[in-house]
Amino acid sequence: MGIIVVVNTEEDLGLEAVSKVLESLNVRAEIISYTTDPGIGGQPIGMHYMKERACHRALHAQQRHPEADFCIGIEKGILPSLEENRWLDAFYVCIRRLEDGRESGAFGTPFPPSEEVAEDIGSYLPETPIPHSYIVRSAVLRAISPLLPLSPSG
Repeated sequence: MGIIVVVNTEEDLGLEAVSKVLESLNVRAEIISYTTDPGIGGQPIGMHYMKERACHRALHAQQRHPEADFCIGIEKGILPSLEENRWLDAFYVCIRRLEDGRESGAFGTPFPPSEEVAEDIGSYLPETPIPHSYIVRSAVLRAISPLLPLSPSG
């Protein structure tokens, strides 16, 4: 038997990211996907609003699907660039484990890694610009890591 994961996002690539990360971790899961209004209007600008909306999505998923093992909210927003009058797309992933109420989250940003980090993981990085699919997948993996191991309740 696998785990039940509910994903609340407007982004198709968010659902794909969750699926690919669980597969890479050898986790069998039934993934339920839907979208709902995150309850906070407008384009999320800045980290605070992206996190708030993603966590609201995860909480809504938990309320709508109490049978789930994990509920995930994914929110896309924008962050100011260091360059004047420029914005960058970013994502926040919020994951709630219903068994014990733990919550974890992570940002996925297009910021290039430091030179030191790039040397360590350079072969794993895609060509620039970094595609959204990679950004979301890395955020899902970072958010889910503190909740490992994943196992079904009951």
